[in-house]
Amino acid sequence: MEAMLATECNLLINAGSYIQNLYSDEFYGSCFYAASKQSLENFVDFYTSNSSLRAITLKFFDTFGEGDTRDKILNIFLNNKSEQSLLKLTPGNQELRLTHVSDIVDALIHTVGLVKKAQTPHEKYFVGSEPITLRQLSIFFEKEAGCKLNIEWGATDYRKNQPLTSF
Repeated sequence: MEAMLATECNLLINAGSYIQNLYSDEFYGSCFYAASKQSLENFVDFYTSNSSLRAITLKFFDTFGEGDTRDKILNIFLNNKSEQSLLKLTPGNQELRLTHVSDIVDALIHTVGLVKKAQTPHEKYFVGSEPITLRQLSIFFEKEAGCKLNIEWGATDYRKNQPLTSF
């Protein structure tokens, strides 16, 4: 941010994560990833309060898209569709807000225009779909993929600090 200001580049779009704010607008340190995202946001807050820097932070929910090789639930469902191995999952009541990569790109492009007109030094927005439970997602996936997933619900516990609802 020092380099940005030194070159008179005073507009910033920051990518945050919903995991920084599990239950409210306040930071909740549920994991190292959340803490690292929040640390950068704190620097953005500092610079926007003490310089000409203007910023918008977009906090994305669960992301997915073509070519995504991470061990995320939709990829697990896709693998299970072909392998039909037993999926041992939680009770499935946690809420997800899936965000496709094309929606992320659209949000970033839209934000370019917004940051130029920002009314406050650092604006923050959440970007994601309406909440859906893991169980609801599995039903939707089965319908769209024309298959039956082999799921044992409640076979594993929710992990520590796992968000069950989104605010």
